[in-house]
Amino acid sequence: MSRVWLQHSPNAAAAELCDELLPNAQACGVVNGVRIDPDGRLIGETFDGIGMIKAIGEQRELDANTRVLLVGAGGVLENYGPS
Repeated sequence: MSRVWLQHSPNAAAAELCDELLPNAQACGVVNGVRIDPDGRLIGETFDGIGMIKAIGEQRELDANTRVLLVGAGGVLENYGPS
């Protein structure tokens, strides 16, 4: 998996270039990692949410009612967060 470090909406453009988006990328419409399969297909995923949940989970117990204040979400919030 290669990392794609682009600012904001280019991550959405990178998602459009992928042949397939994995579940997290499908949910938010952006990618920050792209894998090239042996057949040449581009498979995109985003890891921001995974990293955030892991970091919060290391500090406190998480459940479906856990509330967080997300500041500085960058481009992911454009496609994923509340408007």
